[in-house]
Amino acid sequence: MPDATLRPHPLRVLLAFFAAPVAAGVAFAAMMTAFLPDERWPFLDTAAFLSMISGYITLYFAVPVYFVVRRRVQPTLANIATAGALVGGVPAFALIVGNAAVKGNLSGELVAVFVMSVPAGLAGGISFWSCAVGRWPRHADRGAI
Repeated sequence: MPDATLRPHPLRVLLAFFAAPVAAGVAFAAMMTAFLPDERWPFLDTAAFLSMISGYITLYFAVPVYFVVRRRVQPTLANIATAGALVGGVPAFALIVGNAAVKGNLSGELVAVFVMSVPAGLAGGISFWSCAVGRWPRHADRGAI
């Protein structure tokens, strides 16, 4: 087991848990407006709604994953982005499998949701990493402006 010695500050982690669902919701809404142009998706309304949905997914999936994985894996961009893609994709995949089991067929709309949820989760993971672990410039390092 690798020595995961890099531990982000708890306030940065808390900020990241608020920023990641917003980034995922905005990314998902952007993909909806780009790839489903026939539908009228008001971008801000859709982004706000999907950010709320992403917040629930973060609460029920990402927070437990963080507490299980935080001492076992280094918090690198690749690890956190992969975890974000999984947190975005696994609930959508479960929705597809559950719907196919109940209705007996595979819905094209749900497949589109899965295809868009993985990159949205990836965007949420990248946002989480940039808030929790990423290097933020210090004012003293940049000199006087």
